[in-house]
Amino acid sequence: MLTTKQRAALDYASSAAWVSEKLTGVPSEITIAQWALESGWGENSPGNNPFGIKAYPGCFGKQLLTTREVIGGKVETLQLWFATFADLAAAFTKHALLLSSGPYAQAFKAFTEGGSLTDFANAIGRIYATAPDYGEQIIALMQQQNIRTAISLARDGQRPTPELA
Repeated sequence: MLTTKQRAALDYASSAAWVSEKLTGVPSEITIAQWALESGWGENSPGNNPFGIKAYPGCFGKQLLTTREVIGGKVETLQLWFATFADLAAAFTKHALLLSSGPYAQAFKAFTEGGSLTDFANAIGRIYATAPDYGEQIIALMQQQNIRTAISLARDGQRPTPELA
């Protein structure tokens, strides 16, 4: 059960996901599920970065954060540089652009050519995170009723639309 704060965060995030889907073609279901998993339903988004996007050349800003990564089957705590964003909408845009290009391009192409959301989530999971069951976690979240409802309302224009940078 989501708290009132988490539901409000989901409402806003679903709108940002829908706008980024219109811009990039990356399904809202994927981005919202990753947002929920990576940010704890919006509870943890340092520097407006709910996806744990690592710092990259030309990013808005960067921050050194402590993170847990699975390396060789073992959980390790590391200090890594992560990107910051001007706002949450900009993070959704960058995230969707990452999922439609680079190491994810082949998985995205397969999806756009008739592949399933499940296959796309599993393909992302093998690259995006170090957790071995990441794709399965994304799929489970995509299937939750609260996520499906939030996306449907955003697509129907029943949520405020954030401006994307």
